[in-house]
Amino acid sequence: MLSFTEYIKESVIADELDRNFIARAMKVTSFNLSTKDFESLTNKKEIQYLFGTHFFPKFDFKFTLNDVNMSKLKNVIDKDIYGPFRHCLTWNTE
Repeated sequence: MLSFTEYIKESVIADELDRNFIARAMKVTSFNLSTKDFESLTNKKEIQYLFGTHFFPKFDFKFTLNDVNMSKLKNVIDKDIYGPFRHCLTWNTE
């Protein structure tokens, strides 16, 4: 516990500080995760929770996918995304 004199000195110093800077600098923007944590799906939901609650607090994760059907994804990309722009990638040699 600080003595009364130390408390007063600290209060005076704190009043001179830029509180917006202090608040911004104290925000946690990283997690204690290693590369190994991303090499398997063991903690996938926990990592999603950490990122979601910190960086996207208003995002509802019930709309995310648990798995992806790669065949259907490829068909959507080929037909709906790549298809309309296919003519842009062909060269007219005439």
